Amino acid sequence: MTNSMASYIGSPPEPSPSVTAGWYAVTVLCVALLVSYTDRLILNLVVDPIRVDLILTDVEISLLQGAGFALIFAIAGLPCGRLADSINRRNLIAAGVLLWSMATVACGLSLGFWSFFGARVAVGMGEAALVPAASSLIIDFSRRVGGHGARYFSLGATFGAGGALLIGG
Repeated sequence: MTNSMASYIGSPPEPSPSVTAGWYAVTVLCVALLVSYTDRLILNLVVDPIRVDLILTDVEISLLQGAGFALIFAIAGLPCGRLADSINRRNLIAAGVLLWSMATVACGLSLGFWSFFGARVAVGMGEAALVPAASSLIIDFSRRVGGHGARYFSLGATFGAGGALLIGG
């Protein structure tokens, strides 16, 4: 038995720094997804106070919840996926988080429909960067650890939806 084999008997080898860093990244990305889902869904729970405060119609509220976010999110996801293949994915995620965070603050400071709508569009654009870039990073990492990274990342969506109900309620 070689000396290196003898050191593994009785205790498993320590994970390599790249595996540890990979799990850290998956955890951070999971938390980012949790915040993203909470941010996008909490508006649905506070419709009435927003409608009264900004004097919005039902059509305007539906545009804020629908086209103001979902349509832009879906459309922006395509170029964000392409960007995730061609630029630094970590920087793309950071830029997306910064954009959606600033836009969320702008939603809170909105004084009318158009400023709120513009802020919701920016939230959709920022959040659209997360999933393609994070999925790409996690797939690269998961090849080394058997595909478990994507499972843990997807927990962010589940907990984010629950978080929106908990925080918004």
